[in-house]
Order: sequence, then C-alpha cells, then structure tokens
Amino acid sequence: MRDAVQVNRREAMRALSSTVAFGLSGTGAAAAGAENPTTGVGLVIYTLGIRRRVLRVADSQRDLFEPFTFLEECRRFGAGGMQIPLGALDAELRALGVS
Repeated sequence: MRDAVQVNRREAMRALSSTVAFGLSGTGAAAAGAENPTTGVGLVIYTLGIRRRVLRVADSQRDLFEPFTFLEECRRFGAGGMQIPLGALDAELRALGVS
C-alpha cells in the first residue's frame, strides 16, 4: 500500500495560487491557441478585487463586481463558473426593464 502524502495548508495554498496565477496569466491553453479554452475551476468575486480597483481607475463607471460584468470577465478568463452575490442582479434587471 502507498504511503499517504502529507500536505499542510500553506503548501496547498501555494500550489493552488500558483496554478490559478498560471491559468489567469494567459500562459495556459489560451496562449497555446486553444479554441475557447475553459476550465472546470470557477472564480469567486473577491479573487478579482485588485483587478476591479485597476479597472475602476481607467473607467469609474465600470464595476467588475456587477453580476453581468463579472460573468463576462469569468468567460474571458475561461473560468468554468462564478460565485457572486446576486442581490445586485435585481437592480441591473430593473434597469433593463425586466421585472
């Protein structure tokens, strides 16, 4: 029987963060020219907090944390899903005239 590999939280987070950074950097399937590259990994809204601040400096009207905007950003990164509070979606739908 194989010995179990022991990984502590710090090592797991280091491996996970480098994997996510590699995937989001464009050096993965997107850079290799894959058509519509996607992954099964989703993004949670606060993973793009720094990116949100940078984008708001360029365009103060753009809020990456609005559900439709965040969905488009997830698609752009090839994420397999997203996790976001949908309370803000109500206001967006009302603005579009959807009840």
